[in-house]
Amino acid sequence: MPTCECPQCKKRAYARKEKEQDEALLSCPDCHFHRVDNNVRYNISLKAFCNNCAHPIVVERFMQKEAVEELHLTCPGCKHKECYRPKVTPIRISQSVNSGCTDPWFGCELWLQAPFRSEVFWANNYEHLDYMRAYISAGLRERNMREFYTLVEKLPNFIKSAKNREKLVKLIDKLKKK
Repeated sequence: MPTCECPQCKKRAYARKEKEQDEALLSCPDCHFHRVDNNVRYNISLKAFCNNCAHPIVVERFMQKEAVEELHLTCPGCKHKECYRPKVTPIRISQSVNSGCTDPWFGCELWLQAPFRSEVFWANNYEHLDYMRAYISAGLRERNMREFYTLVEKLPNFIKSAKNREKLVKLIDKLKKK
């Protein structure tokens, strides 16, 4: 469960995905902020002609939170008002869109992040931070020949570099106190 910055009070909040309901929840224990999102957005499009003057009417709205059954529009040519039924395409937002420094569902900044030289060091939660500390402070890092990649093999080079070990461990210890 990622810990992130509450959009309301800027203190620590928690984002999690509920598998049963297919919803993401954001909650802050300090200010009791609460947000629910089902991670579905809608692309709404309409290509039609005004029934009064035949002027083309084109509407394209992307990544809308709610689907609409009807659009009440005014023709730009003759100002005639009419209802249209748009094409609505649901799109599921995936976690792969996440840049790393925000939670994958709400886009809130991660609680456990800090600048490190020209990079940003981050962790999803305190367990992730402990795992990163154990890896970074390890004296011997063996490579096993295997067919799959682990989290460690996908880490950026500045984290894997031996010359950054001491400073990264200090940074992690500072983040653990946050």
